Amino acid sequence: MRKKSKILARYIYPKPKGIALYPENLNREEAVVQLFAACRSLQGVIYAKGWEFLGQRYGLEKLYEIDRKSGWFGSKNEKEWLEAILDWALISGFNFQTRHFGVYDKSKNLFRTDDGRLEVIDFDYFTRSFKK
Repeated sequence: MRKKSKILARYIYPKPKGIALYPENLNREEAVVQLFAACRSLQGVIYAKGWEFLGQRYGLEKLYEIDRKSGWFGSKNEKEWLEAILDWALISGFNFQTRHFGVYDKSKNLFRTDDGRLEVIDFDYFTRSFKK
């Protein structure tokens, strides 16, 4: 039996538990396209560890290409897409800027890491530092 901590993402159907996704399920680009498409229709969820895995496995540049195939974010440009993916990852508990886990307070633009540090989220810096 697998440990819950290794679950990176989940399809919410079939009810009640859906389908758990592990690293081996997300090693193919097409699987990530399908997951992003499911997230677009609110039928999939990516956990903090999943965002970490996807960032390490594919990098933001490749995730941008994958998203364009899936149509999840539907962003008009890279800057808009970067802000969207950073926001989704933060809400899930992962900060792409620092690679830390924690809790995001969107109203204050602060991320409290699991070890108690506060990180200010700077969307402009994040988008400027993206090199395609």
